[in-house]
Amino acid sequence: MTTKDEPLIGLKDSDRLLVEPIWINPIDEIEGPLYLAYIAENPTYNSVFVRQSVDKMLNSAADSLPLRYKLIVRAGHRPLSVQQKLLEMVKQDYLTKNPGSTKQEALNFARTFVSDPAVKLPPHCCGAAIDVDVLDCETGVLVDFGCPVNTDNEIAFVDSGKISTTHAANRQMLSKAMTKAGFAPFKYEWWHFSYGDQTWALYYKKQEIYGLIEPEIGQ
Repeated sequence: MTTKDEPLIGLKDSDRLLVEPIWINPIDEIEGPLYLAYIAENPTYNSVFVRQSVDKMLNSAADSLPLRYKLIVRAGHRPLSVQQKLLEMVKQDYLTKNPGSTKQEALNFARTFVSDPAVKLPPHCCGAAIDVDVLDCETGVLVDFGCPVNTDNEIAFVDSGKISTTHAANRQMLSKAMTKAGFAPFKYEWWHFSYGDQTWALYYKKQEIYGLIEPEIGQ
């Protein structure tokens, strides 16, 4: 059964789920400011939006974590214009940090971490993908996964050889809770999970559910 017309809804905090958008907590220098610029022009886009089914699944995943933890959602739906700008800025950042590299090398790097709309449907633009973190409520600090969310480096790969056994165990804990709820992991980013997109369809050998969706600004 298709749910392609399923609406976007704004996530809300619950007992086990915290909504802390990437634009509120400055985790990186690129994505957060892009969202802020978009929200400045579209003030009603002021929450983390996901498809309705993804909202229910996130709360289920949060409940599957050990009781000392809360799931934090950093990002969900991404407007297509933000996606396009993000790809370009990651590409330019690579060129700046790697003098002598070619534009194609920079594009190939950027496409590892940011889906190129010219090549495939970006999961975030479908409202199908979320970026998550985990809070340890006993210590009041984030769980250490070996690198922060939005690290554009091989250390972000789920099975990176650059992390400790503790980091690997933490990633496995998160992945277990997310996949139990029905999400698919993304091998290049430990924090990225999705439902109903191309990655999910390939992982579970099913048909894609969602297509591109833009927010109904002002609704």
